[in-house]
Amino acid sequence: MDKQKAVIWGYTGTRWTKRKHVLIDGLASTDLDTLNAYDNIHGGHHSFFPPGVNPNKHAVINQMRATAEKNVKHYINDFYHIDTYLYFKYDQTVIWMTRECGTNIYPAQSIESEQHRESVTTSFNYYTNQGRDSNKLYKVDNTQVVPVKTDKARQIIGIARSGGNRISDQERRNSAIQHTIKGV
Repeated sequence: MDKQKAVIWGYTGTRWTKRKHVLIDGLASTDLDTLNAYDNIHGGHHSFFPPGVNPNKHAVINQMRATAEKNVKHYINDFYHIDTYLYFKYDQTVIWMTRECGTNIYPAQSIESEQHRESVTTSFNYYTNQGRDSNKLYKVDNTQVVPVKTDKARQIIGIARSGGNRISDQERRNSAIQHTIKGV
């Protein structure tokens, strides 16, 4: 994977501060270690942003930050270290989940491979099937953060209901039977 240009920004409670231009490997463990080091050295929370993005002027990032700070009790760095980067990687259109213990972010209809689709489906279904009131879903685009129901989120992501592949497999079997009956 080619290294990507990014800028480390830190949030210390009132505003974002630009720290350093860097090259990253797309959130490899060494990249996350770098953000942890910046958190320890400078205090606050640090994130990677694309060059040219000033998070102080990006209303949606700050809506997400405020929402995460309100809803997430543990593992807030899921938002700072991972979600801010993926939000831009996924072209600023995502389904975002806040949980008491962290966050998850899912691309809206831009899943890269079948393996990625399986991973997204498994994660999404795992957390939405927990039935916890603290797990909240949002549709996030480049203008707003809006609460969304589970079925609508699933539709936006483009994944099947819980048990995902079994539904698709059954639909495929039904289709194959219809084709056989019709002689297609």
